[in-house]
Amino acid sequence: PGGGWWNQTTGDETADECAWITSGQGAMTNISLATGSFPVQSIWSNATDACESSSITFNGTPGNQADVFGAAIAPVDATASDSLSGQPLTYSAAGLPAGLAIDAATGVVTGTPTEVVNNASVVIAATDALGISASTTVKWTIAPARPTITTPPISSPITYGDALRDATLSGGTATIGTTTVPGSFAFTDSAAIPGAGTQPESVTFTPVNQTDYASATGTIDVTVYTAQLYVIPNAQSISFGQIEPNDPFTLRTTPAAPSSAVRRPSDARYVAPICKAAAYIVDAPTLPSHQTIACSGGSDANYTFDTSATAQLTVVNAIEISVASRANTPQSASARLTVRATDLPQAQPLVYSATGLPRGLSINRSTGEISGRISGVPGTYEVRITATDATGAHGTKTIVWHVEDDVVLTRPATRTTLPEHAARLRVTARDLIAHRRLHYSASGLPRGLAINARTGVISGTVTAHAGTYRAVIVVTDSHGARASTTFTWRVG
Repeated sequence: PGGGWWNQTTGDETADECAWITSGQGAMTNISLATGSFPVQSIWSNATDACESSSITFNGTPGNQADVFGAAIAPVDATASDSLSGQPLTYSAAGLPAGLAIDAATGVVTGTPTEVVNNASVVIAATDALGISASTTVKWTIAPARPTITTPPISSPITYGDALRDATLSGGTATIGTTTVPGSFAFTDSAAIPGAGTQPESVTFTPVNQTDYASATGTIDVTVYTAQLYVIPNAQSISFGQIEPNDPFTLRTTPAAPSSAVRRPSDARYVAPICKAAAYIVDAPTLPSHQTIACSGGSDANYTFDTSATAQLTVVNAIEISVASRANTPQSASARLTVRATDLPQAQPLVYSATGLPRGLSINRSTGEISGRISGVPGTYEVRITATDATGAHGTKTIVWHVEDDVVLTRPATRTTLPEHAARLRVTARDLIAHRRLHYSASGLPRGLAINARTGVISGTVTAHAGTYRAVIVVTDSHGARASTTFTWRVG
C-alpha cells in the first residue's frame, strides 16, 4: 500500500499490525489474479492509517439489458473502483452481442446490435496494474426489429360473399428508419367475409428475414361491391276464390342454375322481394286459368336483386264436398248415403268416385249417392270420396264407415249352482236386422242343463259332479249371421 510498510506511530511492522484482524476493515480477503483467486492478508497503509488489501468493486450493477436489432443502444456504464488509490483499470467484456463493444479505458458499452440474442450472458471484467481483477455478469437480449409500414398495400375490390383471400394486394413498403425491409403483405384474417361498402381491414407484413425482423400490422380500406341475386318465383296453383298469398321464391347466384350456391341475406335491414300475379282477381266471373307471377322490390345492405324472372300461377276450380263424417251400418244390411258437392266459379258436371268402401257398397258416378247391401266383414273402414269436374279440378273428403255384427250377444256372468239343484238363466241376444229369427245353441253346460233353441233360456236340475264348466253359447239368425260367447258355470 502507498505511504510505507510500517506503522509510523507505533513502529510496528505490518505483519504484527494487521495479522490478527479477523473481520471488518483489514481482514483477510480473496483477490483475483490471472492464475486464479487467492486469499491475502492486509498490510498497513500510511496513506489511510489502516490495514489495507487491494480490491476492485463495480460502481453499481448495469442490470439486465434489452435492446433492438439494428438500433444504437444507450451507453451502458460498467465502471469499477480500485481500493488502491491511483491504480488504473482496464475493462473487457466476453459474450457481447455482435455490433457492441466496451471501451477498455472507460468501461462504457456502446454500439448497434447486428444479431438477435435472447438472454445472453455477458461477463464484464475490470483489471488493475497489479493483475487484480473483478467481474460482473449481465443478461443481454437483442429483440428482432419491428418495421414500420410506411406505404400500405392497395387491395383489389371484391364482391360480397368473397373472402379477403380472394382480393389481390399490391405495393406497400415497410422500413426500419430509412432502410426498406424486404417482405410481403397479406390480410391478417384472410377467411373473413366483409360486408358491402368500404371496409377497414387488418394486413400483416411478414419480413423475408424473420430472424432479425418481426412482423408488423396495419389497416387498409377494402372496397366490397354488393352481390347480385336472382329472384326466381315458384310456380303455384290456387283454387278459384282463394286469396293469393305472397308467392314463394328462391334466390340464386345465377338465373338458370338451381344448384348454384345461394347465400341467404342475413342483414337485419333485409326486405324480401314480393312475388304475385298482378292480373289475378278474387271472385272474378271469368278468369284465365293461367296467370303470370312477377316479383318486385327487395333490399339488403349486401345484395341487389334481379327480379326479371317470372312463373305461372294456375287457377283451378274449387270443389267442396258435403257429406256426413261417420256412417254406421249392420253387417248384411242395406245402406244409403247422400254425397253433395259444389263447383266454383260455375256449375259443371261432376264425376264422383270413392275408395275404401265396405264390400257390397258403391258410389253413383253422376249423383254421388253411395248405396248397396253390405257383405264385408265387420270393422271400421276409411272411405275417401272424390268429385272431379271437366277441368280436372277435384275435391276430396274422408269419412269413417263402421260395419257392425248383425247379431249382438251379451256374455252371461259366471254362475254357481249346487249339485241336485234346479237352475235357470236367460241368454240375451238381438238382431240388428228387423224380423229375423234367432236360434240358440250351447255346449259345455253342466250335465242336467239345456238351452231352449227358440227362447235362449238355459234350465234344468244339475246332476253333474262338482267342478268348473266352460260353456259356449252360439246364436244364429235366419240369414246365417251368427255370434258366440263363452262363460263359466261352477257346480259345488
